[in-house]
This record gives sequence, structure tokens and C-alpha cells, in this order.
Amino acid sequence: RRVVRAVTGDPGLDGNAAEEMLVCATAGIPFEVVPGVATAVGVPAYAGVPLRDKQGADVRFVDAKTASARCWSEVGASDGILVVSATLETVSAAAAELVSAGRKPDTPLTVTVAGTTTRQRTWSATLGTIAQVFKQGKVLPSPEGGRPVIAVVGEHSAAARREDLAWFESKPLFGWRVLVPRTKEQAASLSDQLRSYGAVPHEVPTIAVEPPRTPQQMERAVKGLVTGRYEWIAFTSVNAVKAVREKFEEYGLDARAFAGIKVAAVGEQTAAALVEFGVKPDLVPSGEQSAAGLLEDWPPYDPVFDPIDRVFLPRADIATETLVAGLIELGWEVDDVT
Repeated sequence: RRVVRAVTGDPGLDGNAAEEMLVCATAGIPFEVVPGVATAVGVPAYAGVPLRDKQGADVRFVDAKTASARCWSEVGASDGILVVSATLETVSAAAAELVSAGRKPDTPLTVTVAGTTTRQRTWSATLGTIAQVFKQGKVLPSPEGGRPVIAVVGEHSAAARREDLAWFESKPLFGWRVLVPRTKEQAASLSDQLRSYGAVPHEVPTIAVEPPRTPQQMERAVKGLVTGRYEWIAFTSVNAVKAVREKFEEYGLDARAFAGIKVAAVGEQTAAALVEFGVKPDLVPSGEQSAAGLLEDWPPYDPVFDPIDRVFLPRADIATETLVAGLIELGWEVDDVT
């Protein structure tokens, strides 16, 4: 059995973690510790506020919840970088404490809420103006209270250029919630790409890929492929390639069964799935990658050059009739198989 105990930030800075490790050791239970990054260091990195520049300024950390009057006096008298762990509701009061302790009111300040998540938001102000910035921005206390924030106080060149360094919040789709209505198997690659742009994908499969309820039609068509019934086979999706491939494997066939048959793919992804199967398509639309685009490039039936006038079209039951109608118009017979 494996138990994971996750703590905020680094377990070395969590008082309870040490106590739990001792209990495990006493009970003879083997354990491992995976070091993390403390919130007070990780959040500024995600906010584009490096805590040190080449000059190597002094950096100090304060927890506003437990800071005493003496602590505020000490950090207020220094001119180093100060990282304050507070809440959205108490950060203005902490700024006022620092001004009372001797920090200049025009000292730059950044406040980050929900750091490292796609709800992250950072405000730039000064110790003297942060309360006004919150008021103007209508930053209201949360109903449950105590939303944690990390505030960075101090003046150094890197922090002054936060707009240039805010790599996380400046992602093109940052914080967008995007519905991904693809099949469960196919959603992952799109979701990963959306996350890389800062979006939050919500996967809700609105279609499912299932074998046909009456498989006889597909079985007859696959046998027809082998016996030379078709001149063309047209694939309109990656799922269609997968369905035919699975049926081939069931019969012990491979890509050699496509010998002498022209193969069409509706687009590059479908073509790539065919190449992976060992089949290079003869026709991929030169323009729009759709059934209409495929029809644009599809040759009309010619009894001189085409010994067989039949096309095998494996497709989903929700696919449109565009391709079937277009092929019939071009003089082809179509075996439209779900």
C-alpha cells in the first residue's frame, strides 16, 4: 500500500510533516520525502517577480498571520526584498504596518492571489496605494474569507519590469475554460495543447466510437476489398481507419490487402493514421480538409480507365451525406458502411 501526504510548499518547512515522519519511523514504516518549492518562492516565480537580481539583494520572508510588532519594525527598517504571506483581506493592513515601521510609501509592491493556478491574478502598486488599487479594481473579500496571497515588497530592476517577465498570466488563453467535446481517447492531445496555452480544458465526450450493431455489412465490405469489389476506399476520419484496421486484424489481414485499390483520406490526420497502418493515400484534398474538399479533387468515373465503378465508404452514423451524394453525382456507386 502506498500513502501520499501532500503539504503546501516544501515538507521541510511544514511542522506537522516532521512529527508524522517520527511516528512512521517509530512504527517501522518506511517513508520517502520529496522536496518541493515553498509557496513564498514559487508564487513570485509564476508572477514574473524574481526575488533576486545580479546585485543579490537581501530577501526576507514574513508570515503576516504570526508577525509581531517587533518583526514589522525589523523588516520595516531594512531596505531588502520582503516576501509577505498574507490574505487578500489583510495585505493592505500589512502594507500599512510596513509604512509605520519606516518603509517609504512609494516602495513597489506586487500582490498575487491563487498563485500557480489558472485563476492567478497579480496587482502591481506601492505600499501607499495598494488599498486604493484594490478599491478601484473592486477586489472584494471572498465570502469564506482568508484568500491567501503572496506580496513582494522592494525595489529592484527585475521586479520593476514585471510586465515583461509575467510569462504565466500572459499566455494567450490564460484562464479560459474550454469545452472539449471529443471522444475520451482523442481529447488528451487537444487538452494538453490547450493547457500549454494557459486554458483549462473540460473534457465532455459528446460522441462515442462503438462497433456497428450489425457487423455483417462491414464484414462483407472488408471481404469485398480483398476480392476486388472496389476501385476506391475513402476514409473520412481517423476513427474510420481504426475501425477498418481492427476488422483487418480480426481476419488476420494487413495493409497488403489494399493492393490495387486507390485510397483517399479526408485530411492530413486521417492520412497520417493510414501511413501508420502502412498505406500511403493516393488522394488527400489539396484545399479544404473536409468531405467537400475531397469531392473537389475526386475524379469522375471513367469507364475506360476505371474497371470498377464502386467506392467503399466506411463512416460514422452521424457523418453527413455530402460525400455519398457527391460521389454518386460523379458517376460512382457507393457502399456506404456504418
